[in-house]
Amino acid sequence: VIVEIGGGYGNFCRMLRLDGFKGPHIIIDLPHVRENQRLYLALNGILVADKLPADGELDGAYLLTAEDIEAVVSRVQGRKVAFVSTWGLSETPISFRERLFPALHKSCALYLITTQWDYNFKAGPKSKIDNRPYFERFMKTSGAQWKTVPVVGDERECYLLGVGAGAGAGVGVVEKKGKKGAKGAKGKIEVEKKAGVTDVGEVAPIVAAKPIR
Repeated sequence: VIVEIGGGYGNFCRMLRLDGFKGPHIIIDLPHVRENQRLYLALNGILVADKLPADGELDGAYLLTAEDIEAVVSRVQGRKVAFVSTWGLSETPISFRERLFPALHKSCALYLITTQWDYNFKAGPKSKIDNRPYFERFMKTSGAQWKTVPVVGDERECYLLGVGAGAGAGVGVVEKKGKKGAKGAKGKIEVEKKAGVTDVGEVAPIVAAKPIR
């Protein structure tokens, strides 16, 4: 299950499906942004829904809002979750974040987060959030292994790449190295469905080379 905070117009969901992902993709966003996602994903032939079913299998894209956070945390229990947020989580109030975490950590097997890092984010007229100490605590309490890499072009922003033990995990990132001198072999990354593999390896430089807003 993909759980994404701040889905833009839905292109990441579309890209994952083009790459072969067939599982459910949950996006939590603002109500008016959800309407853009609904139109874009529907035009690309992706099944969309506004509510999670109470039981049964999950399928397609679920376009939800902050009102649905507790339902999401409850519904994904016992499943492997890949948590994604490119700047979205770091732009939400602390009260929003606390409704997701630490509870969602129990289900998270993989994390892809980008965040403002070395400057305060203004979450409201009277609220400034220092994201570095927040995400340092976030990583420490998650039980995951992490790699942090500055975003190319703006070192005040950072990629946080994590491999956790959520829902029994069994998903990890493994670094594959070829023989000395073999062109292109060193640093090749592949995701393996193998219990106990939790080495983040060299995935961070690869992701950092392609910053996506």
